[in-house]
Amino acid sequence: MNKNKINKISIYYFKKYARVYLEDTDAGGIVYHTSYLKFAERARSDMLRKMKLEHTKLRNIHGIQFVVQKMLIEYKSFATLEQLLTVKSYITSVSAAKIVMKQIISLKTNILVKIDIVLGSVNFNGQPTRLPTRILNTLNDNIHQKEIEFGN
Repeated sequence: MNKNKINKISIYYFKKYARVYLEDTDAGGIVYHTSYLKFAERARSDMLRKMKLEHTKLRNIHGIQFVVQKMLIEYKSFATLEQLLTVKSYITSVSAAKIVMKQIISLKTNILVKIDIVLGSVNFNGQPTRLPTRILNTLNDNIHQKEIEFGN
C-alpha cells in the first residue's frame, strides 16, 4: 500500500470503534454508503466530548453549533454485517470559525473510506460565527505537532 507521508503537521487524533449492525446494511449484508457517514459523525461527536466540548454545551452555553461545510468522501472498499470497524479522526487545522479534519474508516489494516471534512461554526440563525476564545483555545491546546501517514 502506498502512503502519503505528511511531516510535522498540527494534528489531534481520536480513535473509535464501530460495529456493523443489520440496520447499517442492505439485504446482502453490505454496509450502505450513508452508514459510513453515521460512523464518522459519531466519532466526531465523541472526539468533541472527550475534549469536553459536547454539542449541548456548545449550543446552550456558547450559542454555537458545528455544521458540515464541505465533505469529500472516497469509498475504497466495503464492510459487511457484524464486522468491527475503526474510525480514526484527525483535526488537521483550526481557524476562527472552522475545523478541518480527515477521517479514515478501516477494517483491520484495510482502508474502506477516506473523508476530508470542513466543519463551520454557526449561531442559532445559521449564520457563520467565530468560535468563542475558550473553545478555540481548547481545540488548539489539543493539537500537537506530529508526523502522520494517511494511506492511499
